[in-house]
Amino acid sequence: MLANKCEDLAGILSFMLKENSFDALRRFLPRLRYAHAAANLGSVETIVGPPATTSHVECTNEERAALGIPESLVRYSTGIEDTEDLLADLEQALRPVCLVAEDRMFGFKNRRGRGVWQS
Repeated sequence: MLANKCEDLAGILSFMLKENSFDALRRFLPRLRYAHAAANLGSVETIVGPPATTSHVECTNEERAALGIPESLVRYSTGIEDTEDLLADLEQALRPVCLVAEDRMFGFKNRRGRGVWQS
């Protein structure tokens, strides 16, 4: 019903970096141009909030691992920015921390049919 009433909807993605380390996460996050780090994921702008620094900040690495939360897990809440801008931003930020072959990343396709995100 909501989709019928709203032209554009936002959503939350969770993904893990290929190099499952907090160091990889620290290299990735500053490269994002549109997503801003925040403690909560509720906003009209795109926000990124890794559990290691937000929802599970009080847990040790071992406790997060026991809960099945990888160190490089990223929660990415999409906002009202242009979809193509967000996809391009993710692609340029992921490229240095992931070995990307032929612009295929995780197998998702954008509207132009170009692959985005490869694990």
